[in-house]
Amino acid sequence: MLDWTEKVLYDLGGNSAARVKALANIRKISGISSHSVIEAVIANLEHRCPKVRRAAATALPKVVSQGCDGRATSCITLRLWDSDSAVRSAAVAALGELAAHGDKEAVHALAGSLADKDAVVRWQAVRTLNSFVERGDEYAVTAITVHMEHTDVGVRCAVESALAEIAGTHSRAAMVNVIKLLEHPNNDVKSSAVATLGKVVKTDDDEALGMVGDLLEHNDENVRDAAVAALEQLASKGSNGGIRLVIWKMKHSDEAVRSSAVQGLNHVAERGDPLALKLVSELLVHPTATIRRTAIDALSVVAPLGDPTAINQLSSRLEDLDPLARAHAVDAFGRVATGDLGVECTMSEALARLDHPDFRVRYAALHAIAETAAGTSDARAFAKANLRLQDPDHGVRDCTSNTLEKLMGASQA
Repeated sequence: MLDWTEKVLYDLGGNSAARVKALANIRKISGISSHSVIEAVIANLEHRCPKVRRAAATALPKVVSQGCDGRATSCITLRLWDSDSAVRSAAVAALGELAAHGDKEAVHALAGSLADKDAVVRWQAVRTLNSFVERGDEYAVTAITVHMEHTDVGVRCAVESALAEIAGTHSRAAMVNVIKLLEHPNNDVKSSAVATLGKVVKTDDDEALGMVGDLLEHNDENVRDAAVAALEQLASKGSNGGIRLVIWKMKHSDEAVRSSAVQGLNHVAERGDPLALKLVSELLVHPTATIRRTAIDALSVVAPLGDPTAINQLSSRLEDLDPLARAHAVDAFGRVATGDLGVECTMSEALARLDHPDFRVRYAALHAIAETAAGTSDARAFAKANLRLQDPDHGVRDCTSNTLEKLMGASQA
């Protein structure tokens, strides 16, 4: 009569059904670890039937101790490229049990499975890596990050999940590698990098903020946009470091960079933030006109809605020597001068400038009145604006007509 080992070996050489049954029995019974059984299980990894190969992949860790058989590890690694996805998934799980914990070759192979075309295999790789690799393992982080450049969004999602678990928020390798991807030519890859940053870098990390801040100056608009989005992930609202960073970028010579900085400020500062208001206010009187324009735009982002102080600051810019700065101030009124108090303050400031000796200031003041006309039915505004129909400058007279129409429309509404 055959003993148990002989019976297993006999069945492992039988037809497909017998092999699958024998391999399933091996999984249920511990202690079957003879060399002949191990060799028979490994041989079944090459069987023509995928069900047998899958059963063999699942059974192999039950007869081999972790890290004790390099040949078994090598053979199971080859199954990561099997034509059958179920076999690949079983091989991924088995490799995590067979290879020595954290083995670099196994890590590299498992990281490669994150890019498998089958979603089940990818997520099995995520689970296996999480249990197989120590948190913060720099080699694993680098091997995984490589696949963030994959064109398949499903692959990038698997990579993002694996990185979040393995890298944690203290891995410099993860931070550096992911931030590099903000410069990737593929916008989808950049978006995935942005989403991953918030999971692998701790909030308000100075080094990460500095690296992303440098990308606000990139000559590619898509990279700058990705950097702005990354700031939202990295800097908490009200973060002094984030606020100082983006406002510093507002002094850049490139208009596109300054514009990105204003967008970034919207992410890192709440309206009414004292530090943001202080730093932006200082730039409102900067000797460079382009920087003053940027500061005006920034003020409209961080000033409390209807705030008299902010409206007063914007009103002073109606007298700016730079025509575009005056135009930016007019636009900003539309974003800040809300509510009864905001409209009232704007009207008072603008009406006071209708008698300014410089026709360009009068022109800007009329535009500011028109910008907030929908919120008022002030007869005083109509009466004073009406006087400008006799203005010596034809541009002011034309602007007056337009402003009066808007005031009349507001009073009839």
